[in-house]
Amino acid sequence: MKTAIYKRGFIKASEYNRKLHFDNIFCPDCGKAKLKIVRKADQEPYFAFVAEQKHDGLCPRVAKPIQDEKIKELVLSDSKKDMSKLNFLVNKNLEKCINLVTKLENDGKLNKEEELNLMPQKKQQLTENRIREYSRQDILTINILDLDSIDTNVLNNKHCLIYGIAGITLSDIGESKKLFFKADQDSRFSIFVVPSQIRYLDFDKGKRAKFAVFGKFKKSGKFLNLEIRSTRDLAIGD
Repeated sequence: MKTAIYKRGFIKASEYNRKLHFDNIFCPDCGKAKLKIVRKADQEPYFAFVAEQKHDGLCPRVAKPIQDEKIKELVLSDSKKDMSKLNFLVNKNLEKCINLVTKLENDGKLNKEEELNLMPQKKQQLTENRIREYSRQDILTINILDLDSIDTNVLNNKHCLIYGIAGITLSDIGESKKLFFKADQDSRFSIFVVPSQIRYLDFDKGKRAKFAVFGKFKKSGKFLNLEIRSTRDLAIGD
């Protein structure tokens, strides 16, 4: 990975300074597990985890995401039961990512009143067994800061959840809308919102904010896009 947390901000591997950063850089997702710099001949420097490090319980780097084929099966199903499963799974992961960023902002604390709760269990219409089953499952989750260091070609046409903190802007494309997310010059992507989805979009001006969004990854040349089912699969924090 090319990004790490240092104090209350982020640094790139190319900015690493031993006097400042040695033994003082951490996981860009949870800020808990320690990192080290790795330098190899004919290769750009990158960060790697120090052995036997523990992550925060919300950190997506410790999760084992379910297979994309299973998500496709749920997305394409006409069954209300399958749709309920998928909605529960997506909302649980959106909540987890927003709550993780909030926890980082609060120096490792997550207050009850600041937790994101998209779909309370009483509205799930799922059995207790179903809730327990899907509470253990995670969607492939990518920090927007990692978009410049992972092989995005491998992700093409796969479902994932992208989250983090970014500058978010909204523009008109005919009758549709385009949401553009930019963490830095090399870590950015966009979402196109078609007219039938606009009524669910609660965002009308640019700002820098925490976010999480689920969709199908699409790459066209250098452009990265996420195809969404609905803007209900998008959460933007204050």
